[in-house]
Parts: sequence; C-alpha cells; structure tokens
Amino acid sequence: MVFKRRPKILVQYGTISVGELTRDGDKYVFSYLPGFFDSDLKPLPDFPEPKTGKQYKSARLWPFFSSRIPDVRREDVRELMEQENLKVTDEFELLIKLGRETINNPFHLSPAY
Repeated sequence: MVFKRRPKILVQYGTISVGELTRDGDKYVFSYLPGFFDSDLKPLPDFPEPKTGKQYKSARLWPFFSSRIPDVRREDVRELMEQENLKVTDEFELLIKLGRETINNPFHLSPAY
C-alpha cells in the first residue's frame, strides 16, 4: 500500500514556521505551529484564537490566503498557469505556485510535501 503525503503550506515569519495550511477533501484546515507560541506575533486576522492543537476548518479559503493569489485574468498569470498546468478552480495549488510572497505582508508561504 502506498501512502500519499498530503501537501501543506507552511506560514513563515522570517525563519520561523508559525502556521500550517492543508486541504482535507473539500475543506481547508489551518493551525498554528509551536513557533507561533514562541514568538511575540499577534494572531493572524482570520484566526483570532490561537491555541495549541486548535484547527480552523472552512470550505472556503480564508482572505489571508486567497488575497495572495494574483488575478487569474492577467496575461502573465494565465501563461504561468498554462506552464504549470494549473486550474483556475484549484485555489490550493494556485496558492502554492503563485502566492508565496506579497509586498504588503511579512509572511512567506512555503510548500511542504
């Protein structure tokens, strides 16, 4: 039997991993990692009650993440999507490939498999 590892996205602040986003079927799952609790960071806007082991679940991608996906109507983004064989409906993969950094957010997203 082959077990396929579920892809995840690490939310990093500098070199510290502070959160983790995964997809479980049709739900997104976010949780804070120990690095968050060892830092002086304030909670992320969409996840206001950080507790060890708490999981936030949603059928929709939270704005903290979805705002990082560039407009898929842009020609350069469409070209990248074609090169990477990405579907406009797969927000998780779009986030992994196109949403790692933004100029107005100090957090970096790193895919982990």
